[in-house]
Amino acid sequence: MTRIPSVSDLSDVCTVFERNVTDGIQIQFLGANPDHKQRGEAQKALQQMQARLRRSIYFLKQRHNSCSPLGRLTDELISRILQYCFWGDNQFLEPSDRFTIPSAFSLCARWRNIAISSPSLWSTIYLPCSPTFFKLLRDRNGSSPLSVFISNEMFGTNKLAVSRIGSRVTEPLNEIAPRICDLTVQWDEWSYETQSFNSLMRQHIGLKEFSALQFFDLSGTDRHCPDNAPCTLNTPVLRTLKLYVDISNIPQLSLQHLVSLEYECWFMTPPQILDVLTLFPALERCSMIDDDPEGEEEEDNVDRPVVVMNRMQFLSIKFRFVKDVDYLLDHIETPATATKVMNLWGPSGEEDGPTLESLIGSRMSSYDELRIVQTPRLLEATLTSKSGGSLQFPHGPRDSDRPLETISFSALASYPSSLSRIELVIPALPSTTRLIAFLRPSPLVHIRIHTHESSLGRLLTALEYTPDVVCPHLESIDCTGTPFSAARMRNFLNFRETKGVALRELKITKGLCDPDASSLVSIIESLVEVDEES
Repeated sequence: MTRIPSVSDLSDVCTVFERNVTDGIQIQFLGANPDHKQRGEAQKALQQMQARLRRSIYFLKQRHNSCSPLGRLTDELISRILQYCFWGDNQFLEPSDRFTIPSAFSLCARWRNIAISSPSLWSTIYLPCSPTFFKLLRDRNGSSPLSVFISNEMFGTNKLAVSRIGSRVTEPLNEIAPRICDLTVQWDEWSYETQSFNSLMRQHIGLKEFSALQFFDLSGTDRHCPDNAPCTLNTPVLRTLKLYVDISNIPQLSLQHLVSLEYECWFMTPPQILDVLTLFPALERCSMIDDDPEGEEEEDNVDRPVVVMNRMQFLSIKFRFVKDVDYLLDHIETPATATKVMNLWGPSGEEDGPTLESLIGSRMSSYDELRIVQTPRLLEATLTSKSGGSLQFPHGPRDSDRPLETISFSALASYPSSLSRIELVIPALPSTTRLIAFLRPSPLVHIRIHTHESSLGRLLTALEYTPDVVCPHLESIDCTGTPFSAARMRNFLNFRETKGVALRELKITKGLCDPDASSLVSIIESLVEVDEES
């Protein structure tokens, strides 16, 4: 194996080289009077030697890098690292910030060459952009799909002359429109006194086809702007749409492939929510947020035809009052397998209006399972059907200083039920009498309970009611996480067996049965003990 030359080897070579140079200069210049030509040739030779030595120094630096872990990275891995560096520097870029090229792109010659020759690293373009920089990004990107970010903050309030908007926004956008796969627009013509986005698109883009656009995020357009009537954008393959605009400003889009919508707005009434859904009948996923459900003025929910969403698999509507959610659920039809999440801000304030209990109770006959989880700041009720669909009601007080009211089991008991499974993760259960009234209408086969020991005792007492035993079809109880007395549980199991409605399975947590669960093994078919969660 050839060894790496030592420093002494290099020193010997340099010593000989330096001596020869010194001797040559002395012989040529000190012993005679050199002419101009000889001096020029000597200086040229010395410059060439300096250049050659610089190449040797660069060579040694390269060899040094190749010996380090960084130098042994593959081109593909370096390209991936550079991609993460780009995301880290530009992911949270504010509209007023300038697009930055990470310093890692010029870490060394190799990394710089890899960066320049990796089209995916130049696939994000921020507009407005200088023509020179735009051409650099365009040329280095090649033909890769593009992500484009447009904001009018950079040329609003006279930051950029109107005459330059074309060269820095619309002309580049026109050129690359067919290659854009991801388009984000933050447009606030009210704050920055610029032409509306809809007007700009009508005037400069027209029906130019965005043939690769799959994701479109539009926010900030002002509904009061006089020239903001919806434009038409040609988006034949659009799949995901994210909007933070007034419904009257939403551009007309090609919707045949649109499957996902995120919509955020202020002051939406329930009929307006239905209007938005009507615009996108083929959605599979939809999330809608109303930052202020009260609106500018109160408006009654008028009756109207049901909006049918045949493909919807996930629908989330956040921050509505109970009255609004009740109206929306009555006017939106989705497949039985769909998941619907309706975030509640409490009752609307009407004394005779719907309540959380009426919202849940009136729908218990259509579902198989009810899950109620309550903490000091949040109550979440979930109804689940046998087909896998669910209806979730996360519920919290709008006023953070106002305590959350507990759910009324007595009110739930007044509704017909087809529930076969319930799960209660709740600090305290109501009285035994109210529990009996709540449990009796449901053909329950399974109960999951996580509560204090005293509340579990009330549940067992309710299930021991005579003469007509409550929940005669009950097969299993899961009380993991809840402490209990072995003697109390043994009496309960014996009672159910005596009445001919024996429990088949009991699931508990190791260490929470006092003193232990050994006495329960002989009186139940299946005793499942799980370790306590850390």
